[in-house]
Amino acid sequence: PLSILSFRWLKGATWMNFSTLTVHRLVNTAANAATAELVAILAVKMFGSAHMSVSSLLLHCLVKLIFALHPTHVEVTANAANRPHLLAVLCAAALSDPTLPLLVAMLVHLAGLLCSETFVFQMPAVCVTMVYIQWRASAKKDPGRMTYRSLLQAIPPVMPRTVFFFVASVGYLGFRHVMDWLSIPEGLIRPAENPFFLLQGVHRVRNYLYVLSI
Repeated sequence: PLSILSFRWLKGATWMNFSTLTVHRLVNTAANAATAELVAILAVKMFGSAHMSVSSLLLHCLVKLIFALHPTHVEVTANAANRPHLLAVLCAAALSDPTLPLLVAMLVHLAGLLCSETFVFQMPAVCVTMVYIQWRASAKKDPGRMTYRSLLQAIPPVMPRTVFFFVASVGYLGFRHVMDWLSIPEGLIRPAENPFFLLQGVHRVRNYLYVLSI
């Protein structure tokens, strides 16, 4: 719904004599740039040094450039119709930081669900990233503290938001299933954008996992 509303709000919009399509692309570009910044911040928290240093700054800039200029991301950004996925990734990147206030994280999660259904499939990666950042934060001053025991101690602080993410996601999908809002008419599915649609059963799962691993 949020993605559809963004298209409606910008319908016929022209800023500084730009066409409507250009305006839509500028919005996508802003979303991609914001996501790149968040991913770079996460990379520093996961792999950077304890204090801001030249190496951390280089890591930040390198990750941001690679993410923003990756051919797949550029293609998605240029296609205005892909905004739901851009917004979903933006929300997921924001949620991956365990220092995000819990109330803000809840609102961002709900926004992500209302942007795209694919947001749900990003939750496992979000939870793993939160635990790792929490684990790394406790061991930055003393690398020797990155033990199995300290890993277990890093899980409880992120457990409340993890439980909320799971319950909200299941509840949202369950509600849509009851309302029969999950099915998509076959005539609206374009094979080029949905390569798994023609596959069934194990073959569909296997090919999805293959692409996901890449």
